[in-house]
Amino acid sequence: MHVHRFACVAVGLGSTLATAGTSDRLPGQGLDVVRYELSLTPDMRGAEVSGVESIVVRSLEKDLRRIVFSPNALIVDRASIDGQTVHVQRGATGVQFDLPTVLRRGQSAVLRISYHGAPARGVVRSPTGVYTSYF
Repeated sequence: MHVHRFACVAVGLGSTLATAGTSDRLPGQGLDVVRYELSLTPDMRGAEVSGVESIVVRSLEKDLRRIVFSPNALIVDRASIDGQTVHVQRGATGVQFDLPTVLRRGQSAVLRISYHGAPARGVVRSPTGVYTSYF
């Protein structure tokens, strides 16, 4: 098993989380993703992945209290904002992270997420590597 490390500039809100009707926020509302780093470990036998993501977000709102990302099939094991554990709610409409303190407009924070599970579209081995598709 090999650990594949990826770092990229995020143009959207790819592979994280949201809420089950507990929030009126839309995925990605009120924030900008500044940087996105991912350490991903595939498990080809179990067709699963485990990983740790660090997402630097910047508030576009006066008082950002919650971050919502689009839903997926992965299970969040732990989440923190700037090292403080955050409450995670998950549902069909997304994954929600309640911030421990308000982020003011222009302020940035690091959301760190540890997760595991089987991506909805599986894990595929090809001659050049391993991939999965979020959408």
